[in-house]
Amino acid sequence: MSQTGLYSDYVLPAAQHYEKIGFHIPTPHLMNLTFSDKAAEPAGEARNEWQIYHAIFEKIAERASERGLTAYKDTKGMTRRYAALPGAYSMKGFLLDEERLADEQIRDSALAGTLPMGTSLRTLREKGHVRFIDWGLSPMALAQASPIKPNETHVPFRDNTERGTPFPTYARRAQFYIDHEWFLEAHEELPTYKPNPNMGGDYPIGMTSGHNRWSIHTMNQANWVILGTHRGEPDVVVNTDDAADRGVKDGDLIRIWNDVSQFKSRARVAPNVKRGQLISYNGWAGFQYPEWSGANEIEPGMVKWIGFAGGYGHLSHLGAEWQPVPAERWTRCDFEKAEVD
Repeated sequence: MSQTGLYSDYVLPAAQHYEKIGFHIPTPHLMNLTFSDKAAEPAGEARNEWQIYHAIFEKIAERASERGLTAYKDTKGMTRRYAALPGAYSMKGFLLDEERLADEQIRDSALAGTLPMGTSLRTLREKGHVRFIDWGLSPMALAQASPIKPNETHVPFRDNTERGTPFPTYARRAQFYIDHEWFLEAHEELPTYKPNPNMGGDYPIGMTSGHNRWSIHTMNQANWVILGTHRGEPDVVVNTDDAADRGVKDGDLIRIWNDVSQFKSRARVAPNVKRGQLISYNGWAGFQYPEWSGANEIEPGMVKWIGFAGGYGHLSHLGAEWQPVPAERWTRCDFEKAEVD
């Protein structure tokens, strides 16, 4: 939102995490539903998502009435009445009661069998978290193919290794040989090593990334508190010898470029980065760079084509699970000391 908002004509003031009742992302990484309570009222005119969408539907219904419009057909061919949209969305106002909504979500999850019976908003407020007892219908969770054991470290694929459930592969076993025609054409029918393609051009440096220690993602990256935990502006980490070869010292502004584009950043010179490597950690917002040009500007965005193969055993891709994704590792580039305006 911090970057997108700068390009937007309108920005709706949404409540922050601690200005509404919320739950952390419930994924297999956590194994728990983690509760985040409302610590303060939303600032200014801010509202939570339910209230914002309800207000939008109310305005749509109002404008439709002014223009003499009564109904429309949705993408499935069903007739929808404009005047009924606010009530249908909010379940006649139910979703606008934040406490009742959160409690209902928790209790419904218990009835569905993913949380222990008796779990409610009250019990979560007392403890703060509760361990899941089953996976539900999430594709990411179902792919674990393993029951959740109370008070035990989770291990995937127990259904297959202990219960004898067949793997969802073409051979119904743990399968490494894939004779899909695309894999055969790529000579990747078996796991194999291939050198990285020269993504970005023929340059001596390979750019990699990773999660930094102070942000993870862009959110809050420009917060004054977060800025005080590091050098306060985007940086890239480069090898000591690579920096010396180019006359670059720690803290210098450098230009990183390839055949796609360029960006400027501060150099963090470190001996624990291998020679020929440049690390641009994830999380910097585009507006924090000179000319709003960041590390993503030099990434070609190449997608490995066999990632689109499907209809063969376990081979499929789900857009909701970030598949297939661009191969952004080891983007070729070079760097030099930048001229300071």
